[in-house]
Amino acid sequence: MPKGFFSTSEIAQSATKQSRIPKCGLCGRKNKKSMALPDVRGKGKEGIMIVSPVPSNRQMNAKYPLADGSGMLIKSMLQANHISPKQDCWFLDAVHCGGKKITKDHIISCRPKVIKAITERKPRLLILLGEISVKSVLPWVWKDTLLHMSRWFGYQIPCQEPNMWICPTYHPFDFLDLKNADQYRLQMKKHFHAALQLKDHPWKKHPHFEQRVQLIWSSSVACKKIKDIIDTGDPFAFDYETNCLKPEYPESEIVSCSICRKGGETFAFMWDTEVAAMMKCLLQTPNAKIAANLKFEDRWTRNKLGVAVRNWVWDTMIAAHILDSRKLVTSLKFQSFAQLGQAPYDDHIEPLLRSSQGYYNRIREIEPKELLIYNGMDSLLEWKLANKQKRFMEG
Repeated sequence: MPKGFFSTSEIAQSATKQSRIPKCGLCGRKNKKSMALPDVRGKGKEGIMIVSPVPSNRQMNAKYPLADGSGMLIKSMLQANHISPKQDCWFLDAVHCGGKKITKDHIISCRPKVIKAITERKPRLLILLGEISVKSVLPWVWKDTLLHMSRWFGYQIPCQEPNMWICPTYHPFDFLDLKNADQYRLQMKKHFHAALQLKDHPWKKHPHFEQRVQLIWSSSVACKKIKDIIDTGDPFAFDYETNCLKPEYPESEIVSCSICRKGGETFAFMWDTEVAAMMKCLLQTPNAKIAANLKFEDRWTRNKLGVAVRNWVWDTMIAAHILDSRKLVTSLKFQSFAQLGQAPYDDHIEPLLRSSQGYYNRIREIEPKELLIYNGMDSLLEWKLANKQKRFMEG
């Protein structure tokens, strides 16, 4: 890159690509009754699509999606929010052929039908009922490693591509026989109510966060921009990329850094002695500072720059834990998807950032452009997420 050259990032969304070709019969669960059912039922006038796990025997006989006891509960929740099930909603099943034990193969075989139904109808709101529905849809828009399934229930995800709200919640099958069924039923009602308050699609236009990241290849240009933040006193989020987790390791180093200034200007740059000196000045100013897991940036700053970061005001990881104490919900990547609809942007470089043998990762093998795009996305999303968390806490 020429010295002083700026470029706008063109990082590709890295959500798992899924087949669009149905695999009916390959899972070994082809059912004549269920195959006679239409893939989608209802008129969907309000753009609401509801994905159930499987059709029940009563539904297959009645050819109506809310014919059984659990369906009646869902119907009552919709009507309580002034939604007509038949007129306002579309209904489909994550696994088209019924059965008691549903495996990953069944879900994968039917997933193309689900994707086809969603892409053709373009719902503004997608309600996923139960773990099977979540496992069917989220690998298409996020990734296969969903983990701790219950962590998804209750979120209203503003998915960017496709442009729709995704709202996972329980299915009545999950709790009907439990002693604390009333508690789950109450949670499900709250989830339905919150989802049905959402109007229109979440995005008027695609945010393309990655295109807002400027890549700076000149230390002097980076220092000039840092100096400007010092002079204006603007708040900012910042993020380091390093070759290991702990700065105390003998060959530890900061490789790159990024800054998001007031949620607007976001730039990323490679680390050297010149920018290190200017960052040392910036991090000692009273400017408000934001990070995700700030103890990481604070520890590295103390070790490499010999100063403490002054005036931390927000840590997105701590805030996520305060807002939701469930497991595996505090990471920047999870929260960026759950709160901002941002698909994974690190799948192509994450293996190189992971330490395998010994203390050090393989960050130096990453193309510098890709590293800076990734680094800049972290800072920008930290700022966006922090501001959304603040709004939640302020009520």
